[in-house]
Amino acid sequence: MRLIDANELKRNILKTIIDLSSNCKDRNLLDLGEVEALIDKVPTIIQWTSIARGLPTIILIHEDDQRRSFESDVCIVTTKDKLVTCARYCHDEYIEDEMPSDFWLEEVTDHVLDVIAWMPLPEPYNEDET
Repeated sequence: MRLIDANELKRNILKTIIDLSSNCKDRNLLDLGEVEALIDKVPTIIQWTSIARGLPTIILIHEDDQRRSFESDVCIVTTKDKLVTCARYCHDEYIEDEMPSDFWLEEVTDHVLDVIAWMPLPEPYNEDET
């Protein structure tokens, strides 16, 4: 597999189709809409998401009389200092406190500070796909 820019591919294909169809007597030979729909079906490559634009989906993992804890799946995160690591987004709600606690927790060490963006983990390696 190789990563490509689908938007650039779409521009190139549409330009080629337009150029080819301008030389054809039968203008209905190529349906630009169908080609565009096929390109749009190509999966998007995983990209960074700014935490200002959104956070990973979280699920309830613990609840008692004092606290409710939520966690995301493990994500790839990057920080202001350009550190890239794997971490979970965590959100704790305390019954007695109106201010929830939000943090990123690295699997190996501890809290990851100043996270600016995240992305989901890629699918695991599959030898049959190479």
